[in-house]
Amino acid sequence: METYFRKEILKNEQLAISVQQQIERLYRMQSNLYDDKLSGEITAELYKLKHSEIHSQLQHFKYKLNNIDQISVVRLKQKLVLLELSQKAASIYQKRSPDHKRIIITKLFENITYKGGIVSVKYTNFARAIAENVLETRKILGV
Repeated sequence: METYFRKEILKNEQLAISVQQQIERLYRMQSNLYDDKLSGEITAELYKLKHSEIHSQLQHFKYKLNNIDQISVVRLKQKLVLLELSQKAASIYQKRSPDHKRIIITKLFENITYKGGIVSVKYTNFARAIAENVLETRKILGV
């Protein structure tokens, strides 16, 4: 599980860096635009239009940058619910209606096949992360 969360943290850091680079690019564009206005290369009307567009984009990226952590918290809460579900799935599954059983299965598996008496499954990304970490924990504990 630790590896999964490290990947999520790395993904968020990369997203934040990318958004910050976009913000810096827009500030450079804004500065160049102002230089063009001062040198008379563009009209005041075109400057106002372009400045407004850049300002709008800056606000969008600043908002996005400020919300990266909040989005991460929401995703983490969702994944913790799935983690709890995966830990209790067997006991929960037996007590549920067929519709609820279907929901549990879709949260844990992307694909299930039955061929020649053998059931094969493809985990969802989150379920795969859990399974990999369970195996890693068992190896460490020698179980």
